[in-house]
Amino acid sequence: MTIDLAISVQRSLLSADALAERLLPEYDLPAGATCHFWHQSINDTYLVRADATRLMLRVAPANRRSREQLLAELDLLRYLSEHGILTPQPVALRDGAYVRTLAAPEGPRHAVLFTFMSGAPFSATTADSYRYGQAAARFHAVADGYSPDETFWRFEAAEMIDRPLELLRSWFADRPDDYAFLAGTAARLRQAIDSLRRTAPCYGICHGDLNDNNIHLIDDDAWALLDFEYAGYGWRVFDIATFFNNQLTQRGRTEHTRGLLDAFLDGYQSERPLSAAELAALPAFVTLRQLWNWGVAVTNQAIVGRGLLKHWMFEICLPIFKAWVREPWSA
Repeated sequence: MTIDLAISVQRSLLSADALAERLLPEYDLPAGATCHFWHQSINDTYLVRADATRLMLRVAPANRRSREQLLAELDLLRYLSEHGILTPQPVALRDGAYVRTLAAPEGPRHAVLFTFMSGAPFSATTADSYRYGQAAARFHAVADGYSPDETFWRFEAAEMIDRPLELLRSWFADRPDDYAFLAGTAARLRQAIDSLRRTAPCYGICHGDLNDNNIHLIDDDAWALLDFEYAGYGWRVFDIATFFNNQLTQRGRTEHTRGLLDAFLDGYQSERPLSAAELAALPAFVTLRQLWNWGVAVTNQAIVGRGLLKHWMFEICLPIFKAWVREPWSA
């Protein structure tokens, strides 16, 4: 067969059989451990079975996060586990390392094997929302004792406003009125940031992605938090706003959604009452979360696909963004 053109690769899918043959023997696993492709999102995940044990292998995309950022995430997970927060834990290789860097056509990709978290996924009920709020508050309280690490993400004005607006400029080139609306809104949102203190418990480590998929509920009172790759420093209302924004974009502005938001907030405040300033800033942070999320999505466009991203951005999120800004639901 004649090859006419050599084309570079943006995103490969690594063979599960090859990972089982080449990578899994580097772990202290029983012979015959298997690997099955499980899910593709920002990361590729694989289900690993070793006798009766289940594990999850996560392979990150190339050139997205540094090795140092990944190691900081793993260090936080170990800290949380040591202090009573149930999270997936990295599994060491035989040589004691936790990260293997794999050669892929698009560049090096980092792989980490994690323990498997059982439990039921979040369901859109007030009971589950209340428990999620409690979990977020307890995580924040424990994370206040974690030593700062400068490699984590930041949820501050530069990251939540300035960078997203710059990244979105070309995407809104044929929608100048909408872009002007975003820019005008962003100018007012800075006031919400300036109104909050930079001290714990108001400010500190945030999960960064409290969506429906990132908690497992276990029995009647236990839970596990998942997927800390967006963990970073910021105001804790950012995490609450993340849950709010996720519910709004998935379910719309309905009374059912309102009930979920109220339940999450009640659950959170049953563990840590928010200050008057935090409650006042919360609606603005829902909007800030959307700006930040758009910026992140644009940087991941090569993975997600432009058509899907444009539909999500303009058809789903933008109308909700505008409605929330014009008539924010009071916290």
